[in-house]
Amino acid sequence: MNKRNISKILSQPFTYLTEGLQTFVYISKDGKHVLKTLKNLEQSKEQFKRWGLNPDDITEVLTENSEKSYKLAFERLKKQTALEYVHISGERLSFEQIILDGKEYDSSTLQFILQEKVELVRGRIRSLMNDDNITEAKKVIDDIMKLISYIWKQDITEDTFNWDHNYGYTQSGTLTQIDVGTFWNGRKYLKEEIEKKKLTNSVSAKKLKTDFPKLYVYYQKETERLYNEFAYITTQNTN
Repeated sequence: MNKRNISKILSQPFTYLTEGLQTFVYISKDGKHVLKTLKNLEQSKEQFKRWGLNPDDITEVLTENSEKSYKLAFERLKKQTALEYVHISGERLSFEQIILDGKEYDSSTLQFILQEKVELVRGRIRSLMNDDNITEAKKVIDDIMKLISYIWKQDITEDTFNWDHNYGYTQSGTLTQIDVGTFWNGRKYLKEEIEKKKLTNSVSAKKLKTDFPKLYVYYQKETERLYNEFAYITTQNTN
């Protein structure tokens, strides 16, 4: 997407939608885009407190890696992360102001990422399962495995694999990972993930087991198949 199109998107007002550990999230007036402003370390710790977690578990490493992760995603996983624009280095922009919740901000001093609005995986799975359409729900699981496989083949992995709320479908039907602040680049990180099998034991996996046991059986089978596909990495020396 060229800068003229980005400028047009950012010329419309954005309204607060939600927030995560690393960002505040705003949705565009036309409902097609989300803008995420970056949190600092203290703001991330406050979010951890609200979740009932230990804020001391948040370190500067997380904050420092998040910026690297945004750049990595934009440069190598743009399509797979629904990213349209990343602005974290403070360069001057052709659009001077961005309106967030009715307040104007200097675009050049604002650290943010812009993404296409998506339909979250959890909503699609719940809708399909409520309609007793397990066949199509299994296709969502297939899409998740294909996306993760593609990312792993780039020697990139992530922290949580909470795909039910961190993965979503674009308007064109492409499954993407919208939480782009937790990527780690390097074979040693991928080896660690494969050894620990975070995907198998993620919060999303546990929720799937509780809500839709039949679909979870299929999920288990497919995650095991995925780990077997990349098992060779655990035999490599990555130090």
